Amino acid sequence: MADDKIVVAPAAAIIAVVAARRLQRKRKRSCCVRPCLLHRPQLGIHGALFRDLRQKVDITYKNFCRMDAAAYQELLALVARVITKKDTPYRQAISADERLCVTLRFLATG
Repeated sequence: MADDKIVVAPAAAIIAVVAARRLQRKRKRSCCVRPCLLHRPQLGIHGALFRDLRQKVDITYKNFCRMDAAAYQELLALVARVITKKDTPYRQAISADERLCVTLRFLATG
């Protein structure tokens, strides 16, 4: 019985040291969002390209979304309540307009 305690005590100490080293090895996150994604609302496809396409009246917008601007706005009004997410203290949610734009573009191109 005494021999068991002599063997168990060093083994427990070794396990504790290994566990402490593993915790120290874990890399701590510096931020939740990558720096390149912080400018997505201004520089992303929705922020730059889609807004420009919406302002122009030509075939490019219809080719991009496979529908005209009026139909897009009507569809957005129908589905906005369902696809809208809430902002959190950590990050802003992707808008319903951007979600619909990405979905339509994916469905249009396959």
